[in-house]
Amino acid sequence: MFGLFKKKRIATPLGEATVHARICTLSLWRFRGTMIEVHWKEGQPVPVNQVTAIRAEFDRFVELAMAELGVDEFPIELRTIVPESIDFLFNDADWSLCFRCAEWPDAWWTVDFKDGNAIGFRHGD
Repeated sequence: MFGLFKKKRIATPLGEATVHARICTLSLWRFRGTMIEVHWKEGQPVPVNQVTAIRAEFDRFVELAMAELGVDEFPIELRTIVPESIDFLFNDADWSLCFRCAEWPDAWWTVDFKDGNAIGFRHGD
């Protein structure tokens, strides 16, 4: 049981990724000062083409996600939410864009995308 979820590093076409609990994580670029990570399930193909396409239109996807979340209506205490990761972990969406808030570190928001459109979101803390 011990060591079942040890971290390991693997080489991918996108760079070196860390695998922990069967999730691959790779830090790729900064967006407005925040490092954007990519997550996918171990054993799945590395989403090279999808990541390249998302990165090329990242500003647009962030805007779509913010509109889907309705951030204009968020409480004033949540001053800043920032994108944190692109996830290829859920079967009902092509990918998801995940956000965090510095003022509320346990909170998270995830916007799902399918065919380039925001199709819904989840949140929690």
